[in-house]
Amino acid sequence: KVKYRLVYCRNGVFRGDGRAQVTVEAAQRGRRKYFGSNVYVLKEQWDRKKEQIVRHPNGDALNAYLLEMVINLERVELNLWKKGITPTLNLIKEGYGSENLPQESFESFGMQNVAMSSRREGTKKNLISTLKCLSMYRGGALWADINYTFVLQFEAWLNGQGYARNTVIKHLRNLRTL
Repeated sequence: KVKYRLVYCRNGVFRGDGRAQVTVEAAQRGRRKYFGSNVYVLKEQWDRKKEQIVRHPNGDALNAYLLEMVINLERVELNLWKKGITPTLNLIKEGYGSENLPQESFESFGMQNVAMSSRREGTKKNLISTLKCLSMYRGGALWADINYTFVLQFEAWLNGQGYARNTVIKHLRNLRTL
C-alpha cells in the first residue's frame, strides 16, 4: 500500500515573495516520490498538523484541489491493482499524467454529460448545438486536443462559417461549460 500526504516546502526553497510549494508525497516501503501541485502559499498559511491551507482567501478551493490530486493518485493505484499489477511508485508516477485525461472523445463525454444533466431543456439544446458545431469542426476530438490553440481555431472556424458574434460567444461559453 502506498501512503499519501501533503508536504509544504519539502526542499526548503522559497520563492522571492516568501511562498513555497505544497507537494503530494507518496511513500512505499521507505521510498518516496513527490508530485508537484503548483500551489504556492506563505508559511503562515500552512497548517502542518492538519496538512492543509489555512488563512488563505482561496483556502477551501486550494485544499479541494490538493485533495483531488491525492484522490487521482489513489485512483491510479487502484487501477493498477484491478489490472493485477502490484503498484510501485514508478508505475504510479508514469500512470498519473495519462490517467488524468479520459480517453473517450470530448463529444461523447459532452453528450453523456448533457443527457445526465439536471439543466433546463433549453440549456441542454444549446449545449448539444455546440457539440454539433464542434463535431463539424473536428469530429472525434480527444480531451488532449482541447487546449487554448484549439479554442482559438474553433472560434476562427465559427467566424468563417458566418455565425454572428453573439452566437460565436455562446458556443465558446458552452464549450467552457462542457
